[in-house]
Amino acid sequence: MDIVFIKPPQTYLFDPERNPPLGLMYVAATAEEAGYCVEYVNFSKIEGIDFLQTVPEADIYAFTVSILDYEFSHKLAGELKDRNKCVIVFGGVLPTTAPELIDYRVVDTVIMGEGEKAFLDFLNDFSQRGKISDKYMSSPINDLDTVNFPLREGMAFISNTILGEEISSTTIITSRGCPFDCTFCASKTVWGQKVRFRSVENVLAEIDNLIKDYDIKGLRFLDDTMTLRMDRFKKLCCGLKERKIFWRCSTRSNLVTEELAKLMYDSGCMEVGVGVETADPNALKFLDKGVKIEEHEIAIKILKNVGMNVACFFMAGLPGESEETPELNISFVKRTRPDRIFCATFMPYPGTKIWRDPEKYEVKIITKNLSKYNQVSGVGEEDREFAVIPFGLSYKQLSQNRKKMIDFLMSENKLRG
Repeated sequence: MDIVFIKPPQTYLFDPERNPPLGLMYVAATAEEAGYCVEYVNFSKIEGIDFLQTVPEADIYAFTVSILDYEFSHKLAGELKDRNKCVIVFGGVLPTTAPELIDYRVVDTVIMGEGEKAFLDFLNDFSQRGKISDKYMSSPINDLDTVNFPLREGMAFISNTILGEEISSTTIITSRGCPFDCTFCASKTVWGQKVRFRSVENVLAEIDNLIKDYDIKGLRFLDDTMTLRMDRFKKLCCGLKERKIFWRCSTRSNLVTEELAKLMYDSGCMEVGVGVETADPNALKFLDKGVKIEEHEIAIKILKNVGMNVACFFMAGLPGESEETPELNISFVKRTRPDRIFCATFMPYPGTKIWRDPEKYEVKIITKNLSKYNQVSGVGEEDREFAVIPFGLSYKQLSQNRKKMIDFLMSENKLRG
């Protein structure tokens, strides 16, 4: 039985290959180990072609579908079904957070949440019974060391834009889930309530494979919060130092200490990402981050003092935003001087608290057209349409707020995409 795994175009990203579809690659590895013939079709950097003609015939087509990928995936899936008898499977963020949006006239089944076990359940039903359910969702995998490494062969996954032109890099994840409950994030909907960790030995074994097979020299860790368990993190840092790997990750400001920063820098960490989101206390209270603005300032200072770069992430159009918000954000940037800043337009993604109850967070959702839900920072951000309007602001005022922030970041040459 032949399975083709499809990654839709992501030409809206600065470099699609610095965001390989790890979830899809984990599932493909599981299917291959189970004895199925698997193949990738990677459209990540492609546009303006006859997509249907480039997809080989197969029994099963499995798409990874984000919010922005649905329209393309739905269209191509329909064309594939018209061409030959096949089964269409959608997995990823959108089917997990908003399965009610799936068109089951085209899609035969969806994989919700963690995909490895659920996809095998689907394959077993299909191959042994000839009947499938419209949804598959497994219980969380507690022992992540039992999961195969992602199947990287056949998928473009190496980038020179993650850490620098001279450092061939890729992404890796060492845990699943987040213990925190930010109102704008769907992590708990995707991964469940509990954080699960791979062993350090398992992570280092994957890194050794990447070094040996692909000459990888840099890594971007995709964990929601990299530094949750210090005993484990220290051990991982020792392994990274031994392998002379350069890397970057994200963490929470209230977890940053001088000891932690020195440990990270000494083991090859070049940059730490910090989700500031906003320096407006009124807006911050709607996000349930559990981090104070002062803690961000302290963390950035500590990280920069030991020699690391700091990337800060902001969002425009958040709940609680006012006409004073841009000046508060600009003042914060001037005080802390982060090296890079990503400023995205806030989108109320399905699966988040704000999506489920916008009035509680004092915003009005003005469109649920998910094709417009592009929360990618970069040049052109000032023209992106808003999906929500905070109470007390007009669309024009919100646009002016964002323009002030973007103009400042452009003048400082700090805006990144």
